[in-house]
Amino acid sequence: MSANLELQARINFLDINDDGIRFNQKIRFILEKWTANCPTKEDVRKSVKSLYKYSLKDAVLSAKVLLLLTSIKFVTLKVAGENVRSLFLRRMHKKFDSTKKSGFVTDDGSRMSVRILGFFYNKARTASGDVLVFLSGPLITLLSLLLKSKDVKNVKLFASQMFLNGVSLKENQREKFKQIIFDVRTNLLTTEDECVKNWLMFSLEVSNIGYSVLPSDMQLYYQSIMNDEEFGNVYKLTLENHQQRTIFKALNGKENKKVRTQVDENIFHKDIKRNIPSALTRRLEAIRRNK
Repeated sequence: MSANLELQARINFLDINDDGIRFNQKIRFILEKWTANCPTKEDVRKSVKSLYKYSLKDAVLSAKVLLLLTSIKFVTLKVAGENVRSLFLRRMHKKFDSTKKSGFVTDDGSRMSVRILGFFYNKARTASGDVLVFLSGPLITLLSLLLKSKDVKNVKLFASQMFLNGVSLKENQREKFKQIIFDVRTNLLTTEDECVKNWLMFSLEVSNIGYSVLPSDMQLYYQSIMNDEEFGNVYKLTLENHQQRTIFKALNGKENKKVRTQVDENIFHKDIKRNIPSALTRRLEAIRRNK
Protein backbone atom coordinates (compact mmCIF):
# COMPACT_ATOMS: atom_id res chain seq x y z
CA MET A 1 0.00 0.00 0.00
CA SER A 2 1.36 3.43 -0.96
CA ALA A 3 2.03 6.10 1.65
CA ASN A 4 -0.93 8.19 0.45
CA LEU A 5 -3.31 5.25 0.60
CA GLU A 6 -2.09 4.39 4.10
CA LEU A 7 -2.84 7.95 5.19
CA GLN A 8 -6.30 7.82 3.63
CA ALA A 9 -6.99 4.52 5.38
CA ARG A 10 -6.20 6.09 8.75
CA ILE A 11 -8.32 9.16 8.00
CA ASN A 12 -11.23 6.85 7.18
CA PHE A 13 -11.20 5.70 10.81
CA LEU A 14 -12.62 9.09 11.81
CA ASP A 15 -16.27 9.17 12.81
CA ILE A 16 -18.45 12.23 13.23
CA ASN A 17 -19.91 10.60 16.36
CA ASP A 18 -16.53 10.29 18.10
CA ASP A 19 -16.30 12.09 21.42
CA GLY A 20 -13.45 14.55 21.99
CA ILE A 21 -11.09 12.04 23.57
CA ARG A 22 -11.61 9.44 20.87
CA PHE A 23 -11.32 12.05 18.12
CA ASN A 24 -7.99 13.35 19.47
CA GLN A 25 -6.66 9.80 19.77
CA LYS A 26 -7.46 9.21 16.10
CA ILE A 27 -5.82 12.50 15.12
CA ARG A 28 -2.61 11.40 16.85
CA PHE A 29 -2.88 8.07 15.03
CA ILE A 30 -3.19 9.92 11.70
CA LEU A 31 -0.37 12.36 12.44
CA GLU A 32 2.02 9.53 13.31
CA LYS A 33 1.59 8.12 9.81
CA TRP A 34 1.61 11.54 8.16
CA THR A 35 4.87 12.54 9.87
CA ALA A 36 6.52 9.20 9.14
CA ASN A 37 5.50 9.17 5.47
CA CYS A 38 6.20 12.84 4.77
CA PRO A 39 9.57 13.92 6.18
CA THR A 40 9.95 16.84 3.74
CA LYS A 41 7.79 19.80 2.76
CA GLU A 42 7.50 18.48 -0.78
CA ASP A 43 6.19 15.15 0.55
CA VAL A 44 3.52 16.98 2.55
CA ARG A 45 2.46 19.05 -0.46
CA LYS A 46 2.11 15.90 -2.56
CA SER A 47 0.10 14.14 0.14
CA VAL A 48 -2.36 17.05 0.46
CA LYS A 49 -2.69 17.23 -3.33
CA SER A 50 -3.51 13.52 -3.34
CA LEU A 51 -6.03 13.90 -0.51
CA TYR A 52 -7.86 16.64 -2.36
CA LYS A 53 -7.81 14.70 -5.63
CA TYR A 54 -9.32 11.59 -4.05
CA SER A 55 -11.80 13.67 -2.03
CA LEU A 56 -13.29 14.89 -5.31
CA LYS A 57 -14.02 11.27 -6.23
CA ASP A 58 -15.00 9.77 -2.87
CA ALA A 59 -17.76 11.39 -0.81
CA VAL A 60 -16.98 9.31 2.28
CA LEU A 61 -13.28 10.19 2.25
CA SER A 62 -14.17 13.81 1.54
CA ALA A 63 -16.34 13.98 4.66
CA LYS A 64 -13.59 12.46 6.82
CA VAL A 65 -10.88 14.77 5.43
CA LEU A 66 -13.06 17.81 6.08
CA LEU A 67 -13.88 16.60 9.58
CA LEU A 68 -10.13 16.44 10.20
CA LEU A 69 -9.02 19.70 8.59
CA THR A 70 -11.83 21.88 9.93
CA SER A 71 -11.05 20.84 13.50
CA ILE A 72 -9.51 23.59 15.63
CA LYS A 73 -6.35 21.52 16.07
CA PHE A 74 -5.49 21.98 12.39
CA VAL A 75 -5.61 25.79 12.45
CA THR A 76 -1.88 25.97 13.19
CA LEU A 77 -0.78 22.33 13.00
CA LYS A 78 2.20 21.67 10.75
CA VAL A 79 3.73 18.54 9.27
CA ALA A 80 7.38 18.91 8.24
CA GLY A 81 6.97 22.66 8.62
CA GLU A 82 3.94 22.90 6.31
CA ASN A 83 0.51 24.03 7.49
CA VAL A 84 -1.73 21.26 6.19
CA ARG A 85 -4.94 23.27 6.29
CA SER A 86 -3.37 26.09 4.27
CA LEU A 87 -2.18 23.63 1.65
CA PHE A 88 -5.68 22.16 1.36
CA LEU A 89 -7.16 25.65 1.01
CA ARG A 90 -4.76 26.32 -1.85
CA ARG A 91 -5.98 23.18 -3.64
CA MET A 92 -9.56 24.36 -3.14
CA HIS A 93 -8.72 27.78 -4.55
CA LYS A 94 -6.96 26.28 -7.56
CA LYS A 95 -10.03 24.18 -8.35
CA PHE A 96 -12.24 27.24 -7.89
CA ASP A 97 -10.13 29.22 -10.36
CA SER A 98 -10.40 26.52 -13.02
CA THR A 99 -14.17 26.18 -12.55
CA LYS A 100 -14.68 29.94 -12.65
CA LYS A 101 -12.59 30.18 -15.81
CA SER A 102 -14.67 27.51 -17.53
CA GLY A 103 -17.90 29.18 -16.42
CA PHE A 104 -19.65 25.85 -15.88
CA VAL A 105 -20.19 23.13 -13.27
CA THR A 106 -20.82 20.06 -15.38
CA ASP A 107 -19.33 16.99 -13.70
CA ASP A 108 -19.47 15.23 -10.35
CA GLY A 109 -15.92 16.28 -9.46
CA SER A 110 -16.81 19.95 -9.87
CA ARG A 111 -19.97 19.48 -7.82
CA MET A 112 -17.95 17.78 -5.10
CA SER A 113 -15.54 20.72 -5.07
CA VAL A 114 -18.51 23.00 -4.33
CA ARG A 115 -19.60 20.71 -1.47
CA ILE A 116 -16.08 20.71 -0.06
CA LEU A 117 -15.84 24.50 -0.23
CA GLY A 118 -19.30 24.92 1.29
CA PHE A 119 -18.59 22.53 4.15
CA PHE A 120 -15.22 24.13 4.84
CA TYR A 121 -16.79 27.59 4.90
CA ASN A 122 -19.52 26.35 7.21
CA LYS A 123 -17.36 24.47 9.71
CA ALA A 124 -13.82 25.85 9.69
CA ARG A 125 -12.92 28.66 12.09
CA THR A 126 -9.88 30.77 12.82
CA ALA A 127 -8.03 30.44 16.12
CA SER A 128 -10.28 33.18 17.52
CA GLY A 129 -13.44 31.38 16.37
CA ASP A 130 -14.25 33.56 13.35
CA VAL A 131 -15.69 32.36 10.04
CA LEU A 132 -13.25 32.20 7.11
CA VAL A 133 -14.90 35.15 5.36
CA PHE A 134 -12.49 35.05 2.41
CA LEU A 135 -14.20 31.83 1.28
CA SER A 136 -17.59 33.52 0.95
CA GLY A 137 -16.70 35.18 -2.37
CA PRO A 138 -15.63 31.98 -4.16
CA LEU A 139 -18.58 30.08 -2.71
CA ILE A 140 -21.25 32.51 -3.86
CA THR A 141 -19.59 32.69 -7.29
CA LEU A 142 -19.86 28.91 -7.62
CA LEU A 143 -23.46 28.99 -6.43
CA SER A 144 -24.22 31.48 -9.21
CA LEU A 145 -22.72 29.07 -11.74
CA LEU A 146 -24.84 26.23 -10.36
CA LEU A 147 -27.98 28.32 -10.64
CA LYS A 148 -27.14 29.49 -14.15
CA SER A 149 -26.93 25.94 -15.48
CA LYS A 150 -30.55 25.05 -14.55
CA ASP A 151 -29.41 21.42 -14.30
CA VAL A 152 -31.35 19.41 -11.71
CA LYS A 153 -28.23 18.13 -9.93
CA ASN A 154 -26.76 21.61 -9.83
CA VAL A 155 -29.95 23.23 -8.54
CA LYS A 156 -30.23 20.61 -5.78
CA LEU A 157 -26.66 21.37 -4.76
CA PHE A 158 -27.39 25.10 -4.94
CA ALA A 159 -30.42 24.73 -2.66
CA SER A 160 -28.57 22.61 -0.12
CA GLN A 161 -25.63 25.02 0.05
CA MET A 162 -27.92 28.03 0.38
CA PHE A 163 -29.78 26.30 3.19
CA LEU A 164 -26.50 25.44 4.89
CA ASN A 165 -24.63 28.74 4.39
CA GLY A 166 -27.33 31.28 3.55
CA VAL A 167 -27.14 33.15 6.86
CA SER A 168 -23.41 33.75 6.59
CA LEU A 169 -23.43 34.51 2.86
CA LYS A 170 -26.21 37.05 3.33
CA GLU A 171 -24.08 38.81 5.93
CA ASN A 172 -20.74 38.66 4.11
CA GLN A 173 -21.82 39.00 0.46
CA ARG A 174 -24.84 41.29 0.66
CA GLU A 175 -25.04 42.59 -2.91
CA LYS A 176 -24.21 39.28 -4.58
CA PHE A 177 -26.67 37.56 -2.28
CA LYS A 178 -29.47 39.93 -3.33
CA GLN A 179 -28.63 39.24 -6.97
CA ILE A 180 -28.67 35.49 -6.48
CA ILE A 181 -32.12 35.61 -4.86
CA PHE A 182 -33.34 37.72 -7.80
CA ASP A 183 -31.91 35.11 -10.18
CA VAL A 184 -33.76 32.36 -8.31
CA ARG A 185 -37.04 34.20 -8.88
CA THR A 186 -36.22 34.74 -12.54
CA ASN A 187 -35.33 31.09 -13.09
CA LEU A 188 -38.49 30.01 -11.31
CA LEU A 189 -40.54 31.88 -13.90
CA THR A 190 -38.62 30.64 -16.93
CA THR A 191 -37.77 26.99 -16.23
CA GLU A 192 -40.11 24.22 -17.35
CA ASP A 193 -38.57 21.39 -15.33
CA GLU A 194 -40.87 20.62 -12.38
CA CYS A 195 -38.07 19.20 -10.23
CA VAL A 196 -35.96 22.32 -10.77
CA LYS A 197 -38.99 24.49 -9.95
CA ASN A 198 -39.52 22.66 -6.66
CA TRP A 199 -35.92 23.16 -5.56
CA LEU A 200 -36.01 26.82 -6.59
CA MET A 201 -39.23 27.36 -4.65
CA PHE A 202 -37.65 25.61 -1.69
CA SER A 203 -34.66 27.98 -1.95
CA LEU A 204 -36.98 30.99 -1.78
CA GLU A 205 -38.93 29.61 1.15
CA VAL A 206 -35.87 28.95 3.30
CA SER A 207 -34.60 32.41 2.42
CA ASN A 208 -37.86 33.89 3.70
CA ILE A 209 -37.54 32.12 7.06
CA GLY A 210 -33.94 33.23 7.50
CA TYR A 211 -32.45 29.77 6.83
CA SER A 212 -33.77 28.54 10.14
CA VAL A 213 -35.40 25.21 10.96
CA LEU A 214 -38.29 24.47 8.63
CA PRO A 215 -41.80 24.53 10.08
CA SER A 216 -43.06 20.96 10.19
CA ASP A 217 -45.84 21.56 7.65
CA MET A 218 -43.40 23.01 5.14
CA GLN A 219 -40.99 20.14 5.66
CA LEU A 220 -43.72 17.57 5.05
CA TYR A 221 -44.95 19.46 2.01
CA TYR A 222 -41.59 19.51 0.26
CA GLN A 223 -40.94 15.89 1.12
CA SER A 224 -44.26 15.00 -0.49
CA ILE A 225 -43.77 16.92 -3.75
CA MET A 226 -40.09 16.10 -4.21
CA ASN A 227 -40.18 12.46 -3.16
CA ASP A 228 -36.43 12.79 -3.01
CA GLU A 229 -34.06 11.23 -0.49
CA GLU A 230 -31.68 14.13 -1.00
CA PHE A 231 -34.22 16.54 0.47
CA GLY A 232 -34.17 14.51 3.68
CA ASN A 233 -30.38 14.63 3.70
CA VAL A 234 -30.37 18.40 3.16
CA TYR A 235 -32.85 18.95 5.97
CA LYS A 236 -30.99 16.68 8.40
CA LEU A 237 -27.65 18.36 7.71
CA THR A 238 -29.10 21.83 8.12
CA LEU A 239 -30.94 20.93 11.31
CA GLU A 240 -27.67 19.69 12.81
CA ASN A 241 -25.96 22.89 11.67
CA HIS A 242 -28.69 25.04 13.21
CA GLN A 243 -28.34 23.21 16.53
CA GLN A 244 -24.55 23.62 16.51
CA ARG A 245 -24.88 27.32 15.67
CA THR A 246 -27.29 27.77 18.57
CA ILE A 247 -24.92 26.03 20.98
CA PHE A 248 -21.97 28.08 19.71
CA LYS A 249 -23.83 31.35 20.26
CA ALA A 250 -24.92 30.31 23.73
CA LEU A 251 -21.40 29.30 24.75
CA ASN A 252 -20.04 32.63 23.54
CA GLY A 253 -22.64 34.69 25.37
CA LYS A 254 -24.17 35.99 22.15
CA GLU A 255 -27.60 34.59 22.78
CA ASN A 256 -29.33 34.37 26.14
CA LYS A 257 -32.87 33.84 25.00
CA LYS A 258 -34.52 30.61 24.01
CA VAL A 259 -34.10 30.14 20.28
CA ARG A 260 -37.36 30.19 18.41
CA THR A 261 -38.04 29.23 14.84
CA GLN A 262 -38.75 32.34 12.81
CA VAL A 263 -41.70 31.66 10.53
CA ASP A 264 -42.30 34.11 7.73
CA GLU A 265 -45.92 35.30 7.81
CA ASN A 266 -46.55 35.13 4.10
CA ILE A 267 -49.45 33.68 2.17
CA PHE A 268 -47.65 30.38 1.64
CA HIS A 269 -47.40 29.59 5.34
CA LYS A 270 -50.96 30.73 6.06
CA ASP A 271 -52.46 28.54 3.36
CA ILE A 272 -50.14 25.55 3.31
CA LYS A 273 -52.37 23.24 5.35
CA ARG A 274 -55.62 24.33 3.72
CA ASN A 275 -54.75 24.72 0.08
CA ILE A 276 -51.25 23.96 -1.14
CA PRO A 277 -51.89 24.46 -4.89
CA SER A 278 -53.50 27.84 -4.17
CA ALA A 279 -50.55 28.86 -2.02
CA LEU A 280 -48.06 28.04 -4.77
CA THR A 281 -50.12 29.87 -7.37
CA ARG A 282 -50.31 33.00 -5.25
CA ARG A 283 -46.61 32.81 -4.49
CA LEU A 284 -45.73 32.63 -8.18
CA GLU A 285 -48.01 35.58 -8.89
CA ALA A 286 -46.26 37.56 -6.15
CA ILE A 287 -42.88 36.75 -7.69
CA ARG A 288 -44.09 37.93 -11.11
CA ARG A 289 -45.29 41.21 -9.63
CA ASN A 290 -41.93 41.79 -7.93
CA LYS A 291 -39.88 40.97 -11.00
